[in-house]
Amino acid sequence: MGLIDGVIETRPGWLGKMEVVEVSYDPKTVALEALIAQAERCECALKVFTRTDAQQKVANAKLGKRAVRSDDVIRLDDDKYYTSRTPLANLPMTPLQATLVNERLGAKKDPSDLLSPSQRALWTRLTKEPQLAWPRAIGVPFAKAWAAAMVHGAKKPVR
Repeated sequence: MGLIDGVIETRPGWLGKMEVVEVSYDPKTVALEALIAQAERCECALKVFTRTDAQQKVANAKLGKRAVRSDDVIRLDDDKYYTSRTPLANLPMTPLQATLVNERLGAKKDPSDLLSPSQRALWTRLTKEPQLAWPRAIGVPFAKAWAAAMVHGAKKPVR
């Protein structure tokens, strides 16, 4: 879902006893119908939870009883499954970057073109200096994560 133009962020979690993926998107760029169609192609639209009456109307027309209107809070899981298993978990990224990088890693593709030159330089350090135990950046606001990485990275490596 994160590879769809207009998807801003994806976050895994739980709604009741169902595992879900919360999708934040720009409705000016991608229609809810297109998101639902992609979820069906990926076989991950067993149930679609909507947040507004307008979304429910669209989802209900496409999915029938599989569309459920809910305002319940999603209990979030460890975010960015593929990224979290690499040094990129410690690289400050915007929510959109993190979503796209995670999708690329899941597809076993190189995400480096999604990163700025400064991020690529830091990624190289994260990979070459794991002994510094870099701070985790997933889910941390970009500016705060970047500041923490810069302070942490100024420390001498432990040999």
